[in-house]
Amino acid sequence: MLNLREYGKRYDPMNDVLCKFILGTEEAEAMEATAIKDAFSAADLFMQDEEQRLAYVNREMAIMDYQSDMKSYRDEGREEGKEELIRNLLTVGTPIEYIRKASGWTEEAILAVNVPPPTLR
Repeated sequence: MLNLREYGKRYDPMNDVLCKFILGTEEAEAMEATAIKDAFSAADLFMQDEEQRLAYVNREMAIMDYQSDMKSYRDEGREEGKEELIRNLLTVGTPIEYIRKASGWTEEAILAVNVPPPTLR
């Protein structure tokens, strides 16, 4: 597990091997510019303020939770939509083999879909 308090004390972006690898040697040397040093200084100050850091981490976790929830809701909605489509196809008499090929569902899963009995007019 990454200890943010310890990581913040040890991290030196000007000597970061990954940073130099990604940017290349010339660009990494250009990071010596004042503006970039100032940005890293601001980040270092932020990392030292535990309350701000914890608020940031909590915000990021809330965002990830929201995105995960939305993905599961979308997946659930797709399954419900597919089930409704299969039900409609069965209702109009589409052969199960066609539905199986188009949906990727097994014949057993298709047959398990509740099909309301046809209504007489």
